[in-house]
Amino acid sequence: MISVSVIVPIYNVEKYLRRCLDSLVNQTYHNMEVICVNDGSKDKSQEIVEEYAKLYPQLKTYIKENGGLSDARNFGLDKAKGDYVMFVDGDDWLDLSCVEKMADKAEEDCAEIVCCNMEYVYETGRKSTFSTESFETGSPRVNNRLIFLNNSACNKLYLKTLFDDYKFPVGMWYEDLASVPTLLAKAKIVAQVKEPLYKYYQRANSISHKIKPDNRIFDIYKAISKVQKEVEGMEEYQGKEYIQKQFEELYVIHGADLTTLRIARFDFQPDVYLLENLKNLDEYYPTWYDNHLVREMGFKKRVVFFLLKHRQTKMLARLLGAKVK
Repeated sequence: MISVSVIVPIYNVEKYLRRCLDSLVNQTYHNMEVICVNDGSKDKSQEIVEEYAKLYPQLKTYIKENGGLSDARNFGLDKAKGDYVMFVDGDDWLDLSCVEKMADKAEEDCAEIVCCNMEYVYETGRKSTFSTESFETGSPRVNNRLIFLNNSACNKLYLKTLFDDYKFPVGMWYEDLASVPTLLAKAKIVAQVKEPLYKYYQRANSISHKIKPDNRIFDIYKAISKVQKEVEGMEEYQGKEYIQKQFEELYVIHGADLTTLRIARFDFQPDVYLLENLKNLDEYYPTWYDNHLVREMGFKKRVVFFLLKHRQTKMLARLLGAKVK
């Protein structure tokens, strides 16, 4: 039976933390430890963790200065003793059978990474399931599509040795996108449990929902560029046209499309930030407008891309419902 370390970065999540910890200490799998990393919380999160630590010896607690999500995960990796590791954000939770089913799959298929589906749970109570590509077991070196399963670090069980020479990037937004494809590319075997075992809570004040302008939104380009260099630098993937095309598509999906939509929700100078977005697109992927995804999207998206490409950002911002002076 393999041992599993579940790493929980914690930062000001007192409102949700008990739900998370309850789901971990009541797992049906028992050869596991829970590593809680308090990343400088200013609320009562630590009091809650210490309460659980007194009742459950498998739960270990650590406090560190605030360094961000990646820094907390890396700290937890240094403390982890399990053969495999998982990451659970402090406002999310697991199905009670999650660790057992994923650990069993790892042993059954000798997999270095096992992923599961995610259930998105919204504040309104609405739920939706995010499914990864339809497969059970495969090698990313044979089936390159497996490198691009999804970008979440949290719905996966990893062989801990994958992190022997690899850490999450500190100080960068979109740290999952900047890391997960590389970890998948490093794995010889990847497997999947086709159930929504990870419960991903959608808070209105999370990074993806912020409307206050922040230049870190453009870290998305650094994240894609970083992981592209890492994957294409591996001997097994050098010269593979499919992989290059996938990364080009990431620039369109995350840069031209999603970043544009997020900027449209800014409450200050969205047109200025849209111009900065175009500057980044042109720098990291100069021919983005010629990508097949741009041509194949619906009419409104094609209009959005046209206006962005031709620097009509005030008109674009208004089209997307933003306030422009």
